[in-house]
Amino acid sequence: MPSQFFATGERLQLPDGEIMVKPAVGAVSIGVLRFSGPAAALSQAAALQAEGRTVLAQPYDPCVEKGETALAFIGGRQSHAFTKGPILPRETR
Repeated sequence: MPSQFFATGERLQLPDGEIMVKPAVGAVSIGVLRFSGPAAALSQAAALQAEGRTVLAQPYDPCVEKGETALAFIGGRQSHAFTKGPILPRETR
């Protein structure tokens, strides 16, 4: 499953399996959670939509456990990049 965007008010359809739910625009992992299935993920996605935020849902990729590169932009220009590891445990609610 590729990443999916859900605008405010748009019906959410999430797949089975491990999934990440996050605001489409954000910083420092605020509002980002990892779920083992769609039931709990739907609750987080609906909460983000209720705040007027577009939701980004994507399958969890275990490759990030080795680290991923984050790009930082200031004034529309790339400022720097850094590698970070995952910090989010699986959500169990």
